Formats: sequence, C-alpha cells, structure tokens
Amino acid sequence: MPMTSGMVMPQATSTGVQQQPQASASPTMQGMQMQMGSGQSMSGMMTHTIVYHDEASSKEGLVVNMNAKPVPYKVGSPVAFNFFVNQKPGNIPVPVTDLQVNHQKLMHVIGIRSDMNEFFHVHPTISPDDTAVMTIDHTFAKPGRYKIWSDIMKDNIGHVFSHPEISVQGDGPTENKQVSLDRVVLADGYQVTLKADATIVKNKLAIISFDLHTAAGGLVEIESYLGVPMHLTIIKDDWKQFIHAHPGMMMQMLTPTPAPAPRTSWFNSLIQAAYAHDVTMANGSIPILDFYLNFPETGLYRAFVQFRPKGSTLPPDEAITAAFWIEVKDKAPFPIPQWGFLLMVSIVSMLILSWAVKKYLKVKPEDVSFVRERSER
Repeated sequence: MPMTSGMVMPQATSTGVQQQPQASASPTMQGMQMQMGSGQSMSGMMTHTIVYHDEASSKEGLVVNMNAKPVPYKVGSPVAFNFFVNQKPGNIPVPVTDLQVNHQKLMHVIGIRSDMNEFFHVHPTISPDDTAVMTIDHTFAKPGRYKIWSDIMKDNIGHVFSHPEISVQGDGPTENKQVSLDRVVLADGYQVTLKADATIVKNKLAIISFDLHTAAGGLVEIESYLGVPMHLTIIKDDWKQFIHAHPGMMMQMLTPTPAPAPRTSWFNSLIQAAYAHDVTMANGSIPILDFYLNFPETGLYRAFVQFRPKGSTLPPDEAITAAFWIEVKDKAPFPIPQWGFLLMVSIVSMLILSWAVKKYLKVKPEDVSFVRERSER
C-alpha cells in the first residue's frame, strides 16, 4: 500500500503567537493561551487568546459549571448534561447569546474515559428553559471514569474548562488500556498514517502530520468539518495535558497559577506552538497538514484526529475519528549524522588498509639472511 500523502483538502494557513496574561486555574492542570484576536500576526492573520480553567478552582471571572442527571449515570441511558455559563463571584448568568460562534458552534464538549479509548466530541445547544445554559443528552456505551472539557469563546477570548470527572455504571470492564505505538490505523475503512520523527522528545519541536488513504491505498478527498479540514485533540493519559487544535491556529499552552494566587511567568507549555499549515506536494495538487507541537512532559499521550471524507453520509456534526498513542521521551538516542558515519567508515578502512600494507611489506629475518648470503658470494 502506498504511503505517500493522500489528503486533498482546503488550504489552511498559520498564525503567529503572542503571550497574554493568564487566567487563574488549578495548578494540577495545564492551560493554554493563544493570541488570535486583537491584532494582526506576522502572516497578517487575525489572532485571539485562549485560556484554560479548572471549574473546581475558578472563583472569579467567566466560568462554565457542568451538571449532569439523572444520578447514577448508567450505560445505555441518556445523561442530560447542562453547562451553566456565569460570572463569578455571584454566579451571575451570562446569556449564551453573548458567546461567539467558534468553528460553527457556541460550545464544544470533549470527553474521554480513563483508558483513553472512549472519546466523544459533541455540541450542546441553548436550553429552552434558561438562556445561560447549554444542554445536550449523551449516552455512554461503556462504564468507567470519564473526564469532560467544554470550550467556548467570548469577547474574542477562547475559554477551555476542565470539569470534575464522572463515573458511569454498567456491565463490562471499566478500563481496558492497551497501548500500541503503531502509526498506521484503520478508521471506518480509511487508512490514516501519523507521520513524525521516530522519537518525540519533550521540550523539542515535533512536526506531526496525518496522511489519509482508502483501505486499498487510493487517495481520499475530505470536506470541511465544522469549518476546518481537520480537528486534533491531544490528551495525556493522566488528564493533565489537553489541547483541541484546528488548522490555521498557532497555540501557546501555559500552566496557570492556582486561584487566587497572583499571576506569574513560570510557564510549562503542553504545546508551545501548535498550528497547521499546508504544504503542496511535488505534483502541485496534494496538500498535507502539519501540526507543530512541543510537549513539556515525558509520558503517553492520546491523539484523536477527526475528518469527513467528501460526500460523507454522517450527520453534519459528526466525523470519522482515528486515534493514536504518542510516546514522549526525555531524550533521543545519540544521533550519528551521515557525515559522521561516513567519517568513521573511512577511518576504519584506512586503519585496515594500513595494517594490510604493513603486513605485506614487512621484511622477514630469513629474507634478510638470504640476501646477505648472496652478497657474500
């Protein structure tokens, strides 16, 4: 099966990054900050800021509080999720109509089970009973512990909220973690390839791209999904690192300070620069999308890439999801550049040749005696 790039998609561009002040949040979770709104980047793209919050420790400013019922949550039974948008202190309701549409939705909700296998990306709608509440029903297929994040935008600032985990009851194992570092997976009949360096190292730029073919190796044309060619969510297996990225974005992931501690500058970026741009292949017709990532911690991450093949019969809000495990290491194996390898080969060859020549030209004692006898005659 050919492994050359096979994605055909709309053009994506990249934007520059500038740091903005952080919002307070939990010290155990990672935050992200992205300049994308009140100005122009070097590439001329508009920019605005994205800030990460932990719901449990957010005591001031814009907050999204999650509530779910009925309790207990059970497999196969719809769970009604309500997301209350409010201003703290005082729990002052913020009308959802004050939010901005971001990638065609007012709110994105992402959830994952503790084994990193069960993943969902859904979009609540405005509650008919409360204009400050977004609501959606979700039915869990498997039991276990789940973590949920919500993503909104207001006043050109994006906000990602980490919500308390929930436990879903039901038959079957609550966790079945199986780690495979394979970089080619099949998703709903499509072959998706993750392309990156053999070793991904913390605090070092990693360029990751995704290559798409049919199971038979044919090229695949994809259509826009929520306004972009592809969505990428990366979550560390301890839930402490999170990003929801799209093409045409450059992100800065930051560690927020605990509320109400003062803001500081001790930044730990999950994805120091996470943006996508298109690269035209030699034939001039097939672009691919690259994500530029910088991981601050070693360990295992799960990457979920979502796309819609052209002409897909899936509902408009849904997409095909391919999942990959990514291992981030402390350092790469000692690299030997090509010129260094050739130099070593040359030196060894010269030593062997020198030894062979010396051995061949070495004068034996009996040869000396023979020459001496002939000269005496």
